[in-house]
Amino acid sequence: MQPVEIARKLAKEMQDNKTVSISRTYVPNQYNVYLSSEDRQQFEGYEEGLVKELSDYLLEHARTEGLALVTRCLAEGKHPWHTRADALMRTNSPVVRPDQELTGYQVRMDLDPNESHLRPTITVLDRDGLVIGFISHPEHVPGVEIVWG
Repeated sequence: MQPVEIARKLAKEMQDNKTVSISRTYVPNQYNVYLSSEDRQQFEGYEEGLVKELSDYLLEHARTEGLALVTRCLAEGKHPWHTRADALMRTNSPVVRPDQELTGYQVRMDLDPNESHLRPTITVLDRDGLVIGFISHPEHVPGVEIVWG
């Protein structure tokens, strides 16, 4: 097993799990790679670097293909479609609907001393206010601006 084989399989998994919305195509941004003991052993010593390299590859693949990254929420052991936004999202998380155009959208990152999140995230809600996902790297979405304040 070579790293390039893993990268190709992850990119295919990303493509196979697209969700098309009104103006965006969303893909998951969390993947599990299962290797045999022998395959995993060959990466011993540089596994952390390989994980970073594969992550960077997938981010670039998503950017090149015009895909938006979304993380499904599985916090509190609940299915994301049965979870209210206020149970999962950060206190100052911007909220959008799946059909909302994000060109020109601003994510304000006010440095609240009680806030432990250092990375911007957009929470995506359905019309009933239930969480259907997160855009965990909005800085990679064309047209979205992160404003630090």
